[in-house]
Amino acid sequence: MKREVPEDQSGERHVLDRIYIAGDPHGRFDPLNAAAADRPAAMLMLGDFDLDTALEVAVADARRKCDLWWIHGNHDVDRPAYYRNLFESSLRERCFSARVIEIGGVRFAGLGGVFQARIWHPHNDGGRPRYLTRAEYLAAVPPHERWLGGLPRKARAAIFWEDYEALWQQQADVLVTHEAPACHPYGFAVLDDLAEAMGAHTIIHGHHHVTYTYRYRNRPLTVHGVGLAGVRTAAGRVLTPGLDEERGTFELELQLPQRDDRPAGELLTINDLMPHAAS
Repeated sequence: MKREVPEDQSGERHVLDRIYIAGDPHGRFDPLNAAAADRPAAMLMLGDFDLDTALEVAVADARRKCDLWWIHGNHDVDRPAYYRNLFESSLRERCFSARVIEIGGVRFAGLGGVFQARIWHPHNDGGRPRYLTRAEYLAAVPPHERWLGGLPRKARAAIFWEDYEALWQQQADVLVTHEAPACHPYGFAVLDDLAEAMGAHTIIHGHHHVTYTYRYRNRPLTVHGVGLAGVRTAAGRVLTPGLDEERGTFELELQLPQRDDRPAGELLTINDLMPHAAS
C-alpha cells in the first residue's frame, strides 16, 4: 500500500534529504562532484553520462565523499567508449537498474534506459511488448546486427518487460528512472503504475533536462524531475539547478496542458522551487 512521505524531519524525510540525486551530466561532472562536498549519505546518478573516461575517474571527487549508485540512460550506448567507460568501469556493480537497494532504511528501485519501439513502447501495439526478454530479442537479431556477439549496442539501453515485471513483484519507497512518468508531456503512465504496484510514494527521473515537482491529486505520489547536470535531494530540495532550465520549463508549461491524459495534480517548476534560478 502506498504511503505519503512522513513530515517528521527526524524520520524518512530527513533520510531522503541526505540522499542526493544527480541529473544527466552529459559530460559535465563538476556540479555533482561539488555537491558531494556536503558528504551526503549517498548520491544516485540518473544516466546519460557521456563518458570520455571511466566513470570512477569522472566522479572521483564524489566517490571520496559518499556512496555512489547509478542507472543508465539512452545516450550511454551512443559510442563504444561511452558504453565501456560505464558498464565496464570499476563502479559497474553500483548499477541498480532492475534492482531495489536500501539506503538508511529507505528502499530505492531503479529502472534505467528508455522505451524503444522495436522492443517495447507503451504507446505502440496497444502497450504490448514485442519482446519480453533480452534472450527473446537476441534470438530475432541477425548476426550482422549484433554487437560483440550479443545485443545491438542501442538495444542495451532499452527497457525490457522482464525488468519491469521483476520490479513489479518487489516493494520500494522511491522509484528512480531515466524515463519520465505520465505527469511529463513525454512521460509514460506505466511508470506511475509500477510505482503504485511497488508501494512507492515518489518517482525521480532525468532524461528531459528540467527541474520540477508534480504532486498528484488522485494518488499519493510525487514526482521530482532533475535538470541537466542539476542536483536535488531525494526529498525534492533543489541544490543545484540544471543548465538551461528556462528552456525546459517553458516546454513543460506549454506542452503539459495539451496532454489530454495528464494526471490531475499540482506542477511546481524551478521558478516555484528555487526563484530566479531559471534565469
